[in-house]
Amino acid sequence: MSKLITFLGTGYYERTKYRFEGFEPFETELFQEAMAQHRPAGVTEMYVFLTEDARNKIPSASNGRAPKERSNWAELSLVMSKYTAVAVHDISIPDGKSVGEMWEIFEKVGRALFEGDSVYFDITHGFRSLPMMFLLAASYFQATKNIKILGLFYGAFDAKTDGIAPVFDLTAFVELLALTAATTQFLETGSVKTLSDMLKAESPDSVLAANIRGISDSLDLLRPQELMINASELPRNIEVEQQAITNRLPPVGPLLDQIGKEYGKFGMTEQDIRDNPMGFLKRQHDMILWYRQKQHFVHCVATAKEWIITFLCVRYGADSLDFERGRKPIEALPGGGNYHDNKGTVHTSPYLGQWQADELKDTINRILSGSKNKKEGGAILDLSRLRNDLMHVGFSKNPESVENIVDRVDTILLEITALARDAGILEAKL
Repeated sequence: MSKLITFLGTGYYERTKYRFEGFEPFETELFQEAMAQHRPAGVTEMYVFLTEDARNKIPSASNGRAPKERSNWAELSLVMSKYTAVAVHDISIPDGKSVGEMWEIFEKVGRALFEGDSVYFDITHGFRSLPMMFLLAASYFQATKNIKILGLFYGAFDAKTDGIAPVFDLTAFVELLALTAATTQFLETGSVKTLSDMLKAESPDSVLAANIRGISDSLDLLRPQELMINASELPRNIEVEQQAITNRLPPVGPLLDQIGKEYGKFGMTEQDIRDNPMGFLKRQHDMILWYRQKQHFVHCVATAKEWIITFLCVRYGADSLDFERGRKPIEALPGGGNYHDNKGTVHTSPYLGQWQADELKDTINRILSGSKNKKEGGAILDLSRLRNDLMHVGFSKNPESVENIVDRVDTILLEITALARDAGILEAKL
């Protein structure tokens, strides 16, 4: 079951053979009949939007054409009486001679659509700017009412070849509006979930759709290793699928190129992550800066804190993936080196000697729990406290203000970048 939203104008419509791609031509005076008989469409309801003139006025004949006997609406009503499986509804609309009238038409289209409808749109007999409004309405109600757009058709009378007018499926132009939203989402937030959903809808088995969704989810859920592995597979997946995708929707091509550049910089294979810990730290540093650029401040701060722990694990030869024997003893160092194991027994970190002799110890302590000196302006850093403040959503007696959080994040990132540079991480080979 599907619904057809269509317009009927006042023009003199000639009998024409319309051909849907892959089907035999069908001759009719009114394109609505072509839609009604097109079996794959399965139209069961037809909503005809028409002005009073289209309802009552008999089209004028000229250039030797035979005069009409009835109005276009009367003719359509007569024709559609043969299609008993299709319920026809007529919706009166104004002429669309003002912005206010255009909004009235838009609202009436909306009232004809219900949550989850499967809909075809026909703009063949639309007049003035109505086809453009139709295109925008289709995209809008797809988002707000979750309608499924089965097709946006135009019977191209003026494109006849050998007396047959092709039927153009312009659905891709509705997708172009969705693609615009996906592009905006990507540029502003870095998320490619909308594009991933579009690609998956087009091709459920798309490896590329799953790949970029995996990248986006890894960033959202703070999974640097999964991010890097997924990103390492991205260039190949784009190369394999890009041509087929752009054949269907050409504007996707440049967006995929941009996504490849944006996310490709995170790429490391699982083997590279194991063999090149300095490269891994460089990629994780890139991730921190990316979060800041996209204004994901909570992600940025959480990843920055863990980056310092990972940095010390790599520096002292600890296993950064082993929480009890690696990260916990390392994380205890700035606080004196003592920590409790999972049974409550107190231990002294085996890395305490390395920490005490480390020339970067004071810098790291300052980032984690201190501030800049007075000559540098005395700005508070205290990454550990800021991280806890954010993770506990400000539930404390002295929460950080929104205005100060952004400034502190920027100050901390300058210090972390300087630390990465001093430790040779920014020059690490990948």
